[in-house]
Amino acid sequence: MTGQQLSVSQPTLTGLALTSNEEPTGTIGGDPKLQLSNGYYLRFDQLSRVLGAIAGRQHQSRVTKDNLIEDTGLSERHVENLCSMAVGIGLIKRISYNLLPLGRLIVEKDRYFGDRGTLWICHYRLGSNPHNLVWQRLVNQVLPDLDRVTTEAARRYFSDLKDEYSEKSTQNHLRKELDTCYNAYTEQALAHLRYLEAVSESTYTLALNHAPLDPVILLFAIYDYRDRFSLGATAVEIPTLWRAENSPGRVFDLSEAGLRQLLNRLHNQGELTIERRADLDQVQLSSDGSAIAALEKYYA
Repeated sequence: MTGQQLSVSQPTLTGLALTSNEEPTGTIGGDPKLQLSNGYYLRFDQLSRVLGAIAGRQHQSRVTKDNLIEDTGLSERHVENLCSMAVGIGLIKRISYNLLPLGRLIVEKDRYFGDRGTLWICHYRLGSNPHNLVWQRLVNQVLPDLDRVTTEAARRYFSDLKDEYSEKSTQNHLRKELDTCYNAYTEQALAHLRYLEAVSESTYTLALNHAPLDPVILLFAIYDYRDRFSLGATAVEIPTLWRAENSPGRVFDLSEAGLRQLLNRLHNQGELTIERRADLDQVQLSSDGSAIAALEKYYA
């Protein structure tokens, strides 16, 4: 797989015929964005302060940067870039900064991001959202392709950006964004996931033994994937869940056996139905299930 396009094509999932000629992009927060963090690290203690401030102003139709500067004591630039990352995770709206359903639930149940399941959700949204251009390509393309990842080795996955940005801008911003990603998984709270490890000062690789993934967090990701890339689909093929771009299996870096084991647990719990007969190898989803409902069950 190569990083040669800005748009991300997804397979049409079982049970849904698209109503237009446009393929779903799965994007949260707008068009692909090179400068998601602008070089600021993803510090969840600071993100928690921002979300708490927004939650305290939910009576407002729009929360402004000035509001958040006043409430958090952070600089304008810092607030702006923390909000950019919160938009990329799908915690807040892009313009009004009001909490989205996922953001409201996390503020209520795990505001300080102390639960590993919450961190896996943040990882999934960061790595599967095409809006987060660098993060999404790193997780879906660069890390699965390369045994050892350096910023220089990763650049070829972003060669198409020369049509959108100057060479100097691409080099500088790409380096900063990749540094934010590396730092998030090795120095910040996402390090608890044991997803990425540093081989040397500037070389990284996927870790061999990730932190355990709760089946219900996988269920959240399955519904989230369905809703963002093929809204209304009644079933998803298991090979699609395993290796398709932005799929739970790919973003969580699951082996096929690992994915099927988690799916079997969900099947036994009655959360979904595995169908294996004739040419079928898929999961049937509940008609009243949703990503948020799965997460509410997880936090209960």
